[in-house]
Formats: sequence, structure tokens, C-alpha cells
Amino acid sequence: MSAGSPTQALGYRPTLDGLRAVGIALVVLVHYCGVAGGYLGVDLFFVLSGFLITTLLLEERDGFGSVSLSRFYRRRALRLVPALAVLLGFYVALIVVGVVSDHHFVDESVVWRQVAYGATYTMNLGLIWDSLPAQDLKHLWSLAMEEQFYLVWPAVLVALGAGTGRVRRAGPLVAAAVVAVVAVRTALAPAHPTTLDAGSVTRFDSILVGCVAAFARRHAPGWTRRAGTPATAAVAAAAMAVLVVVARPSAPYDGLLTAFDVAAAVCLLGVLDGQGPLARGLALRPVVFVGQISYALYLWHRPAIIFAGRAHLMDRLGVVPGKLVALAASVAVATLSYRLVERRFLRRKRRLARASSHDAELVVPGPALAEA
Repeated sequence: MSAGSPTQALGYRPTLDGLRAVGIALVVLVHYCGVAGGYLGVDLFFVLSGFLITTLLLEERDGFGSVSLSRFYRRRALRLVPALAVLLGFYVALIVVGVVSDHHFVDESVVWRQVAYGATYTMNLGLIWDSLPAQDLKHLWSLAMEEQFYLVWPAVLVALGAGTGRVRRAGPLVAAAVVAVVAVRTALAPAHPTTLDAGSVTRFDSILVGCVAAFARRHAPGWTRRAGTPATAAVAAAAMAVLVVVARPSAPYDGLLTAFDVAAAVCLLGVLDGQGPLARGLALRPVVFVGQISYALYLWHRPAIIFAGRAHLMDRLGVVPGKLVALAASVAVATLSYRLVERRFLRRKRRLARASSHDAELVVPGPALAEA
């Protein structure tokens, strides 16, 4: 059966890990090389996330006919919280010994506020409401925005798709929501750049594009069954995405952001079946490995280069060697995080996903959700 068939479970796709690798590579290019368009790597993660969560929601609605909200959030916590807790614990230890809270860098109250924002998934709101002079944990804004989206999305999706016919209409409704978000962002620009950059609603369109891709795969999969079409579409979409990155959209309200999101979604759908040169490249073992550690690498890469700067590593070794050492350190820590922390909790999450969706807990019509 075609990978694009609406009745085939998504399962594990190495190409999706390959796309995660591309996303983290773009983010690293921003912080280590100053490549302005690399910030779009975060939007690639948003598109992937929206696609995966929505696809698995719809699959479990078919399989179980109900969704356990409490189990969904438990699975989310098992996937995301352990690795974040390790980072925040390390950062707290540095605060206690005075490494990041002396007068050379930043006031202690500021670093504690960063920890609070990071631990409560409100860093994006903290950047808007609270002028934080330190940016050690600023990158956690994207995690905060995703979690704020998923506080409401499962219930919204259930409401949109309570019946099969309504599920078919949900895709166009979500696409309309994307247009609405873009319109609001355009209307507000450029008066409120920080709000637009880190705000929840003004950046939800990237995740929603991924959600639309999930509906497209399920209900309009015809193009994915034509020989050679998915691979060709993936290459064309990837080329468009590269052009957008090179064009370096200056702010999230730039219209090129939406173009990148759509290109990323088409590319994602085009590589799912693993066919074609792009899909085969994304499925290479080293690329897949980078994708597997991408979450931990996202958590650690920015603090690594910040602390390398504070340790004057670039002055001692030179800029390029110093950055390479910082990057190598972040990759090493991310690998340890994935193997020693994340995989342990991922096993627990998978066991929870296999459990019955009909336990005595809060259940609403729709699917139980498991995240890949």
C-alpha cells in the first residue's frame, strides 16, 4: 500500500529524522556561523511537529475511537521534560556556584527568571513581558510555543473531527486558520517585532501548516501514488526552501516564512515513501543519527557556545577552533542525553502508547495520541 494511503499507519520513517537533522543544522548555522536564514530550521521543526501529532491523532481516532487527554499530556511530558530537566538542572548548578550569576555577566535574579520561564514553558512570553538581558536559555521560546499550541490542539482537533465527514472538512478550516494568522501578523508588522517573533498565536501558522499536511496525506493522497511524483515534488520543494533560506527573511512577518513552511510540508510529504535521491539522502545513517539527537542538540548547542565565549575559548584557540570545540561538546552531551535519558523515557512513552485508551480517566470522543 502506498505510503500516502490514508489507511496506512505512519510508523517510523527514517526520512523524518533526516528532516530533523536538516532543521537542527539550520539552527546551528544561525548561532555558530551567523547564517541569518538558518532560523527557519525552527519552523521546519514546527511543520514536522504539526504533521506528526495530527497524523497520529487521526490514526488513533480510527483505532480506538476516543482520546485520553491525560495520557496525551503524560506522553508529551515523557518525551520532552527529562532532557529539559537535565539542562535546567545543570544551569541551576552553575548558578549555585556563581558561574553564570556574577557581575561580569548578569544579575542572579535574571538567571533564576530564565530557569522559571524555561521550566514552565513560558520563555516566549517572558521575552515579551520581561526584558531579559541574558539570553542563555532564550532558545527555549520555541519549546514553549509548541507546548502552548498543544494545550489546545487535541481538543480542537477532536471537535473538528468528531465524525468522518467533519474530518474531511477540518483540513480546509485549518488552512483558513493559517491564512488568518498570516493576516494578523502582517497587520501588526513591523510595530511589534518581539511579539511577532516569540508570540504564540502569531507563530502558530507554521505548526498549522504541518497539521494541514497531515490532512492532505490522509484525504488527498492521489499525487503521492503517481510514479516519481513525490520524489520530484520533494526536490522542487527543497529547492524552494533553500532559496528562502538564502533570501534571509528579516522577520517572522516576512511573507517568505509562509512560503518556507509550505515548501517544507510538500517536501515532507514527498519523502515519506523513501523513494528518490532526496529521501535516500535523508535516510542515510549519519543523517538519521543527527535527527535522533536533534532535540537534545537543540537544548545544548546555544548554552555551549555562550559558555565557550565566557571561558574565552575563542580568544585562546581562535574563533573557528573555539566554535568547533563548543559544537563538539554540545554534540557529545546531546548524544549522552539521547542514549542515557531520552531513550529510557521513550520506552516508557511507547508502553503508555500501547496501553488501552479506555481506562478510568478523562476521555473525550476522538483518538488517543502518541508522538513519534
